[in-house]
Amino acid sequence: MWYSQGGTFQSGIKFEPPQQSGANNYDFFNSGETITTSVNGTLRDSQAASSYKDQIIIRASAVATTNPQQEYITIRANYDNKNPINITGWVLKNNNNEVATIGQGSYLPYSARINTTEDIILKPGNEAVIVTGKSPIGTNFQINTCVEYFNQFQNFIPKLTSQCPYTSSVPGLYNLNDNQCIDYIESLPRCQMQTNMPWYLQNECRQFINEHLNYNGCVNDYKNKKDFYSGDWRIYLGKSTDFWKDRRGSITIFDAMGNLVERVSY
Repeated sequence: MWYSQGGTFQSGIKFEPPQQSGANNYDFFNSGETITTSVNGTLRDSQAASSYKDQIIIRASAVATTNPQQEYITIRANYDNKNPINITGWVLKNNNNEVATIGQGSYLPYSARINTTEDIILKPGNEAVIVTGKSPIGTNFQINTCVEYFNQFQNFIPKLTSQCPYTSSVPGLYNLNDNQCIDYIESLPRCQMQTNMPWYLQNECRQFINEHLNYNGCVNDYKNKKDFYSGDWRIYLGKSTDFWKDRRGSITIFDAMGNLVERVSY
């Protein structure tokens, strides 16, 4: 009983009460600044320097808003890093000691379906835009050549940008024996699904457009290209209210083991 209640020897050595199994690993983020905690069975100090310290750059990119869908910060892996960084499980902390955890993401996302997710890896120079709100497609995702198609039907802030292929580069276009169709396709904007095609287009032309000029078709055509994946990410914290102070705030990031990665003020 004396031990379980935190008894102290005359020498000053003190035993703390045993921790309950399954306790929240991140309780220490809501407490003081130098609290020792147990993460995966290992004692960690919340102020201990992470092995990832000085390997990322944090920017308070858009925090002066109360709309969680428009509020975001940006982290970038330094170009001179020696190894990729796994940021899944990292914890963000704001001025109010509120926390949010970075989850997994989809390397090849699809809209309107359940996406397979994996740990998020940032290679040297890669960037992650971390939005406070919810993902318009229901998952964190890596930017690829075709993601600009998502802008047409969902609202992304900031807008998705990529090296979207020109319609004139679509595989098989010049195998069509239809100059009218080819002229029309060449005139179309990049990464823009056609919902109202001209009446004069032949069925073969319409079928070609439906197969190639949309997100799924773009992925099928270009996913094996060397530069298809950019390595940059969109990450969503899934919150319904704003998270960051609009000014004179701070951003603190801890790794998955609870060690301090970086803290910046803005």
